[in-house]
Order: sequence, then structure tokens, then C-alpha cells
Amino acid sequence: MIRIKLFYTRQDYLKALSERDIPICEYNNKSFYYLVQGCPGEEKTGPPFRDADSVRFIREIDHARFVGDDWYSVVTPLGRTDMTALCGGTQYALTVIANSRRGIYTSFKGYEDDIWSRLASLSVDVLIYFCLNIYSEDHRYLPFKPETRKKVVVENYRYNGEEIEVRLTDRSISADDEELHVDGFFDEFRLDWRNNLGIFIKEAEALLERSRLYKHPPTVTSVKEFAETLGERYARMFYEYLDEIPIWEDDVDFYAGEKAFLEGLSIHNYMLHVPTESFVKYPSCFIIKKRKGSLDCTISREVGYKYPTFSSLFMENFVRLPDNEREEFEKLVVVFDMELFDDAEKVFETTLWAFKSYDNIVELYDGLHIVKEFVDFVKPSYEAGLLTVAEEEDDE
Repeated sequence: MIRIKLFYTRQDYLKALSERDIPICEYNNKSFYYLVQGCPGEEKTGPPFRDADSVRFIREIDHARFVGDDWYSVVTPLGRTDMTALCGGTQYALTVIANSRRGIYTSFKGYEDDIWSRLASLSVDVLIYFCLNIYSEDHRYLPFKPETRKKVVVENYRYNGEEIEVRLTDRSISADDEELHVDGFFDEFRLDWRNNLGIFIKEAEALLERSRLYKHPPTVTSVKEFAETLGERYARMFYEYLDEIPIWEDDVDFYAGEKAFLEGLSIHNYMLHVPTESFVKYPSCFIIKKRKGSLDCTISREVGYKYPTFSSLFMENFVRLPDNEREEFEKLVVVFDMELFDDAEKVFETTLWAFKSYDNIVELYDGLHIVKEFVDFVKPSYEAGLLTVAEEEDDE
């Protein structure tokens, strides 16, 4: 049986790490090496991983066997080697087995079902912990196959104000046969940004409080001058509209409109580093529009293209203000890593860029200045109850 303990907040997880109320092991390669060589502070009395469950994993996954009285050598189809050459899935499984026997929960890793189905069938309960609200490289759901799911228990599922033990199923939450089942996606515990904007504001303010912020004067340029600082590869989208309009283009009016928009724009660059290409696959964007001299404000979210360049995001419709709104409104667009969006504590530590638009000016920000602009822009409207969450940006 696989027994899973959930951590619902980063605070709960950090408390478990520091206070050891719940014995946990955040798995990495060193976790396995410690078990091979012996845990620090403990006397090693025998060779590692000689229990029947561990021997089974080594035999079935790596097709390997131990070498006589040699504590650390195994023979695989490729020849004799040491235990650290076992495949990653085997190393993880051996660590989980050893930790489980000592009552220690090991962090979940997204291995395939050949690992998890075997772990679920062992003679010992397998102890795993799973973080719902902090970023990790793993998926935020439990991707077990149907037969494996029947052997998985969540020890502390929150339901009707209590933490109870439930089983996994392929269905959503149900109470068939008087036993609660859950699907393992845990969407019910994901952070809903629309109802928790106060959390984002609070975390942004906390980041500002523990950081030193110095705002240097902006570099003021035209769009063409700014594009020249990017280099030809990254400035191509700007040049496409700033150069002569191709006579063979069907939509000459569109090109002319884009050219006029860029030529009339003044860039105020507060960035410490001139941006080039994003390392984020699909960045997410907070789009915040406020009426000048008022606290009336709307916020929505868009998802950007795959690995966008700075110039391609700059040219998105949701970044700019249309001509008929430039005098009346101002807009702030904050771009960040979408995969961290469910964790408010991490969003503003990993923001990429910000575009602030008003009149014929666009201000560009990076680093902590994004956080400051966000707080200044959103907090007064939020506290006044005049911040509206919109399904879609309404000025496109």
C-alpha cells in the first residue's frame, strides 16, 4: 500500500522540515548515496538494500544481482558495476523503501507506473509526501494507473473541515460504498487567483520589505532606438513594422497602423538588463487597467506564446492601450512564469518583465521594480473594493 501525506501550504512544508514533527526526506541523488554509504551519524552494520523488496527492485528493473560478499557491487547485463550506476527509478525506489521502514516520508517523484505499481505491492507500507501548493519539477497530480490507484491511500485529505483518510479513484470526489474517494488531481486545493488577489498583494509587499530597492532614472528612447539595443534577431518584430511596408501585403492598413503606433511611442526603460528571449515556455500575464484619477481598476490574465521574445510580447494587443483610451486610462502588464502561478510566494520572485502604458509612453521594468509597480497600481483599488476581476481583457 502507498500511503500519501499532503502538504497544503509552503508554511506547513517548511515547518515539517525544520521541526521534524513529520519525518520527511526531500529526495535527490544524495539521498540514495547516503543510504549506500551510511547515513551521517549512524554506524553501518551491514550491506545496504539486502531486504527482499529492495532485491526485487534491483532484479526486476535493472536485471541486476549483488556480488557475493561485496557490499556495493552489482552485476548488470552490461557487466559489473557499483550500486550508484543503478537506474534513477531504482535508486528512488530503494530510498523510498529504506525510508518507509524507518517511518520517513519521501517526496513524490513522477516516475512511470513500472516503479509505482511495484512500490504499491511491497510487504511494507510505502510512505510518500506530496506538496500541493509549492513548485517542484513534478506534476501536481498523482499519475497512477487504475490498478495502482486501488492501492493508494491519502492520509490527511481535507473534507468538510476535517482531515480524513481517503482512497484514490478515477472519479472525482465520491462517497460510494460509504467510503470517500478522490481523483488525485486535487484541483479543489489549487490557489484561485481571482478570489485571492489579497494574497498576491501581501506576498509582493513582503518581498519589497526584505529587499533594497533603488530606482535609477530611465533611459528614454524611441521604439527604433530601443530596438537597436536588442540586436537584429530580437528586434525583428519591431523592424517588421518600422521598415517600409511591403507592397505585396494584403493588409496594408494594418501595417500602417502598427507603424504609426510604434513611431508615436516613447520608451522609458527602467530595466537593469535589456531583455532578449524568454526562458519560460508559456508565460502568464496579469493585465491591469485603471482609469486615470480614479480607483476603478480591472485585472485579467492572459497566457503568452511558447518561449516568446520580449519584442513579440511587447507587440501583443493586451500589452498596449488602444488610441481612444490612451488619454483616459493607464495599464500595467506583469509577465511571469506560468508554472509558478499557483504559488503566490513565488510569482513575484520570478517575474520576467512589466509594461506600463499611458498617453504615448510605455515604461519597461524588471526585477523588484515590477513588484513595486504592481503594489502601487493594484493595492489602493483592492482596498477600496474597486478592483474588478475580468474574464477577458475588454479593450482588445
